Amino acid sequence: MTKSIFNKPIINVLLIVVLSIIAYANTFSVPFHYDDKFVIVNNPIIKDLGYFAEPSEAQKFTGWFEYTLFKYRYISYLSFALNYRFHGLNPEGYHYVNLFIHICTALLLYSFIMLTFKTPFLRNTAVKAHERHIALLAALLFACHPLQTEAVTYIWQRVASLSTLLYLLSLVMYIKFRLLSQNAGAKEPGPEQREKRSILPGLVKALFYLASLVSAVLAMKTKEIAFMLPVMLILYDLIFLKGPVRKRIIYYIPFLFTMLIIPLSLLGAESHIWDLPKDIQEQFKMETPLSTGEYLLAEFRVLVTYLRLVFLPVKQNFYYDYSRYSSFFDIEVLSSFVFLASLLSLGLYILFRYRDSFPHVRLISYGVLWFFVNLLIESSVITLNNVIYEHRMYLPSAGVFSALSIIVFMLMVRWKAYARLITSLLVIIIIVLTGATFARNGVWKSEISLWSDVVSKSPSSLEARVNLGDAYRAAGLYSKAITEYEKVAEKTRSTSVYNNLGLAYQSAGQIENALISYKLATEVAPEDPQAYSNIANIHMARGETDKAIELYQYAIRLNPNISELHAN
Repeated sequence: MTKSIFNKPIINVLLIVVLSIIAYANTFSVPFHYDDKFVIVNNPIIKDLGYFAEPSEAQKFTGWFEYTLFKYRYISYLSFALNYRFHGLNPEGYHYVNLFIHICTALLLYSFIMLTFKTPFLRNTAVKAHERHIALLAALLFACHPLQTEAVTYIWQRVASLSTLLYLLSLVMYIKFRLLSQNAGAKEPGPEQREKRSILPGLVKALFYLASLVSAVLAMKTKEIAFMLPVMLILYDLIFLKGPVRKRIIYYIPFLFTMLIIPLSLLGAESHIWDLPKDIQEQFKMETPLSTGEYLLAEFRVLVTYLRLVFLPVKQNFYYDYSRYSSFFDIEVLSSFVFLASLLSLGLYILFRYRDSFPHVRLISYGVLWFFVNLLIESSVITLNNVIYEHRMYLPSAGVFSALSIIVFMLMVRWKAYARLITSLLVIIIIVLTGATFARNGVWKSEISLWSDVVSKSPSSLEARVNLGDAYRAAGLYSKAITEYEKVAEKTRSTSVYNNLGLAYQSAGQIENALISYKLATEVAPEDPQAYSNIANIHMARGETDKAIELYQYAIRLNPNISELHAN
């Protein structure tokens, strides 16, 4: 095994690149989906690079939420703006960039593990001979696993993949800086050596440190998940590296200051620093029926689901309809908590019990900590608009795959007689995962295929059915759209659903049913102008001009700012 072709870095890099391309070869024609339309298609900010030179100008024509999102995800928006500059609204170019980011991130994970085996505690471990194989396996699992499809194929979730790339880049640069420091101090030079020492190594060290710090800042301005980067960087330094405490603290301080970037970006112009916790909660909460406690209880189950998807990536779903829990002592919540607490305890136990006798377990413990720490932002007490999204595992999965890879090769070292069998199983697993990723990407080929898949797995999700109805209506499949809207209307009274149902009826030529739906919309929300405008359109088509004008004028009085009403 140690003399295999996989000991050649160029072969490993090519393998990561080629398998990634195969796994995502069917994504380049995938259209814009869901939030893509809000962030890219209908977003004026990305269509003018001038706003990135003067961000405050964007505030003049965008809503509060849109401007806030732009402000604290500046780097993500800049990448979309550059895509728009060269590709317009052709999604193919955006997918090329997303895949490039994904491949680079996988290669950085490979580099991260290789560098870790150069740290003082792992230089002479029992699995040192397999370092390239461990790094390759982790990178391939990361690159080819279907759990990553949402972060790669869903264009908007470039925010997750790009932030992860910058996160890993920051860590890799920091490790290079620290390794140079460790090597420089390994043997104290004598007077003659000190005189001959070149300033070049010191300059290289400084550049690595600066690159790490800049990458951390950029990651913070890409997505909020990077907030925990300084924590993981310090943990890495403490677990894998050596050095005087005072000097190490000096290294940490600039990174700790980067943790202010995200909260200060969220702080409103009229807010005070003591309002920050409340502001963060309010800005992240969005539309969710869950209290903070209910969200936290659900996340215990969600974290178990994420781990299940790592080992058994079946029944993946873009929009999960997750159960609501109100008690910690619910058997599903309690059992999930016990499992997660046991996993975290085990990770810490092997670190403190075996860190010296089996130093490579440090990488397993670090992977466990990586999983939990990097899910704190999206899977704890900050109530987001949905309790579970697969793209939230993109960054945490890097730690999981790293830990799994070293466990596999620990077993291989222990059971040398089964090395060929284990190697064969690993090859099969990578091939199967690559095929599963390709197959999962097929779900994204259209709005109809995506939301049909969601509805089949989350039949009680009303939002999924509305989105499927919208997809059918956009494709001219009005009878199918009516069916989906009617199923939603049976469960809830919603003005938007009644309006959409009315539009579907109207497009299908069922005018009387359309009028009934629009009138139901006015009953639910008497001050919503859209339904009145829709009714006016029918009167106008019938030649009943006076009735139409009266309704148009009423709709405009309700909301003078809606341009489509003026157009009527």
